[in-house]
Formats: sequence, structure tokens, C-alpha cells
Amino acid sequence: MLSAVMGECGYETQQRIAELYVTEPVQLSFLVREDEQRPGIGVYVRDAVRANAARRAS
Repeated sequence: MLSAVMGECGYETQQRIAELYVTEPVQLSFLVREDEQRPGIGVYVRDAVRANAARRAS
């Protein structure tokens, strides 16, 4: 999804962006409208991005 908007980006960049979903929740509105966000969704997305990056690295 990120590559459609930002062009190709590596797993490190994806992880930095996903971290923003936790530290700056307003950034999460890029993926989920604010009125649809639930507690913990930023952490869930960040953890999924991390797991995907780890899977690709191995």
C-alpha cells in the first residue's frame, strides 16, 4: 500500500512509518479513519509490519 503512494520503500522505511502509528496516532488516519480507530490498532499494525519485515529478512 505504501508503495502505491510513496513509491517503492524498503522494510526499514515501512517500520519507521509504522512506528509513527503508535507514537503519533494522527498518522494512523492514513490507513484508518479517525472515527473508526480503536485502542491498540496502531500497535497491532506496527507489530504486523515488524513481523513481515522479520519474515522477509530470514
